[in-house]
Amino acid sequence: MSRECHPDSCPPPTVGSEQNRRTRNAALVVFSTALGFLLFLELGVRMWMPETLYQDFYFQKYPSNSMMQTLPILNLYHQPWESLWALHKQPPMLDMIRAGLAQLSPQGSNPDLALNVDSMMYVVWAFFYALLAALVFVWIRARLGAGPLPFVLALLWIIYPGALAMATLLDGTMFSALLTTWLLYELWRITTGEGATWRLALVAVLLYLSRTVFQWFFIPVLLLSLLVARVPSGRMVRVLAPLLIVVVLFSMKQLMLFGSVATTTFSGEHSLGIIWYHPTQEELAQVPGPDVFNYPDSTFTIEDDFNTRQQVLTNLIYSRILRERLSCCLAESLEGIVRSARGSFTVATLPTSSYDGPNAVTAVLPWLAPYDLIVSGRRIVVLFLLACVAWYVRHRNRLNKSCIPGFAPWMLASFVFAILMLSNRYDWSEAHRLMFLLEPALFVWITTQFTLLWRVWRSVSKS
Repeated sequence: MSRECHPDSCPPPTVGSEQNRRTRNAALVVFSTALGFLLFLELGVRMWMPETLYQDFYFQKYPSNSMMQTLPILNLYHQPWESLWALHKQPPMLDMIRAGLAQLSPQGSNPDLALNVDSMMYVVWAFFYALLAALVFVWIRARLGAGPLPFVLALLWIIYPGALAMATLLDGTMFSALLTTWLLYELWRITTGEGATWRLALVAVLLYLSRTVFQWFFIPVLLLSLLVARVPSGRMVRVLAPLLIVVVLFSMKQLMLFGSVATTTFSGEHSLGIIWYHPTQEELAQVPGPDVFNYPDSTFTIEDDFNTRQQVLTNLIYSRILRERLSCCLAESLEGIVRSARGSFTVATLPTSSYDGPNAVTAVLPWLAPYDLIVSGRRIVVLFLLACVAWYVRHRNRLNKSCIPGFAPWMLASFVFAILMLSNRYDWSEAHRLMFLLEPALFVWITTQFTLLWRVWRSVSKS
């Protein structure tokens, strides 16, 4: 493949074992710096500003045990496998982590157990945050080469208030952002001839089990991305086969027990919210028969406010209404989708650090306001477009078919972005928080494109 066309798709110079070792050591430095920085911030807030904590402990409003998408911690402690088997309101990965941490906790009352688990989650989430910082550094270093600049840019990411806010939010956003960035990075590495198919397969499976963004329809998008990346058929099978096995088995379990192949039984309500259709009482009264699903009797003993048989019924009712609306009123439904995308885009461009109110950690940062000003609203859109212009200026005379593989990661990123733009339920949208899934990759793209254009300009001016 010609290296004259597209640095994002063309192989970098061969790297020896010594250089690989240096990259790993440098990434370890970034990881340790990020981990120490966040833990120091958290400790400082607890010691010197305890009045800013929620419930005298939390950096944001909600304990993990009070969130809509999580199961009660006592259920996960006493009946972990039964609870995860009966979970239908969300993919299982977040509660799998909580269940594992619960088994490490000393037995106690519900408040004590919940507090113990959340204490450990803060440490685990700090590790995810540090891993993400190291991954951002490795990606930038792969694009720009060794030197002090990748460290400087990684530091700018480490102190990013949005990343710190998501690292102290005890839901699955930080973990999902790490996996999404890893997916895009691995696909980019495959376009350079250096990626590993087993890693790409692993991260795809983890994403499917972690985030409702990555439903079964993620598979054809991944397949198309691999085709664009010109991955040989044998390697493509090694990526898709493990994912297909997991998706088929999990979908069969969902279908048999809960009547839907989706990883969440909020999908029906969510879909009607996307097309902005409010069902009538007559439509809601048409309850499906009991033969549609086989809700486990044992599940009744571990139900919570949302993971209920009624929620399964509600999901099936809304899903049926959705199909009827799409078949009879497609034009109106499309108008609703456009309305949803516009609203979600506005929400997505809000500062990530401001999600769900003040954060006790980010509130102490003196650079909070400048960061929020730069990476929100139209300014972040302008930065992204300018980075695209920078790429085009450098390659406008060298565009050809060999450049196509480099756009494979963009296809996956565009898929995620499209789903985020439809992450609303009427006026309420999750795009504010979920936009963080793409922010690490956007940071890499914007900073590296500006840097590479500056290097070209400097070399031209010197000559």
